[in-house]
Amino acid sequence: MDSVWLKKQVENELKNPENTIDVEIAKTFFEWLDDFINMSKISDVRRGNLRVIKRCLLRFEKYRQIRNRKYQLDIYNFTVEELFQIEDYILNEHIYLAKYPNIYKEIPESRKPSGRGENTKIDMMKKIHTFVRWVKKWDESVRDPFLRFKIGTEIYGTP
Repeated sequence: MDSVWLKKQVENELKNPENTIDVEIAKTFFEWLDDFINMSKISDVRRGNLRVIKRCLLRFEKYRQIRNRKYQLDIYNFTVEELFQIEDYILNEHIYLAKYPNIYKEIPESRKPSGRGENTKIDMMKKIHTFVRWVKKWDESVRDPFLRFKIGTEIYGTP
């Protein structure tokens, strides 16, 4: 390959745009999540639960942007470290929102923020994992960070 060949290729593409291949622009994390919520055959209650998780993840993203303005959840580069951070955020969201109330004003919830328990955290993480597996079926370039992450099991009754 040399510069003459490259120039010829570019000129050919510009002269014959019908020969070009359309490239699909990658969806954002929350575009995928909206698709998951809207396209899944689930009950309205479950759909509502997923919207709660979406708002929680939006607030998590805003919280992370306090230290890193450019931070965005990215389904294509979703990491185990982020899963640990999300897990911590779910359990301690009420503390973070008390410290940074503007996050809650931007992305409100019908309930006042209060501490979530271990079972709620596990349930939310399972739903996030289901979402990641669903996206992976649609786009094989998505990796599953849950392969190296243990969610845990809910405990009901007297342990």
